[in-house]
Amino acid sequence: MKNHYKPELFRGEHHQYNLEAESIVTEMNDIYNNRLSSYLLGKYRKTDAVFCSDFTQAIKMPRNAHRQLSLKGKMLNAATMEPLRSVNISVDNNGTSRRGGETGVYKFQNLTPGEHTLHFRKNGFVTQTHSILIPDEETLVLDVQLQPSENGN
Repeated sequence: MKNHYKPELFRGEHHQYNLEAESIVTEMNDIYNNRLSSYLLGKYRKTDAVFCSDFTQAIKMPRNAHRQLSLKGKMLNAATMEPLRSVNISVDNNGTSRRGGETGVYKFQNLTPGEHTLHFRKNGFVTQTHSILIPDEETLVLDVQLQPSENGN
């Protein structure tokens, strides 16, 4: 019996791993901030308490500082559910574009939070346009299924 890829199972496992990784990084940030604060307080509390307090507040790593605003996903042929390679993906018609990889995977990093318009183009398939909202400090996953065009263009 052939094993079939089940995207919903993969997404669930992937989401769980992301949550676990985020928890570990948050814990590490807290440890780092506490140790640095303790060091500064121990060294400068008696000689310059204002400096120590101001510096400690200024260098604290914000929660989720490790996260980048990004968009990623996979492009599939809607008729066969096979990955589509070399799909041209553009964001907001502003010159930001990528060509999907050999396995149909694409990724944009360092996007600004807010609304964006994505265009997915490949010869022989119907072009798709998606309006998306990228929330603050999150990665958005958008998998796209392109329909083969009837005229082959």
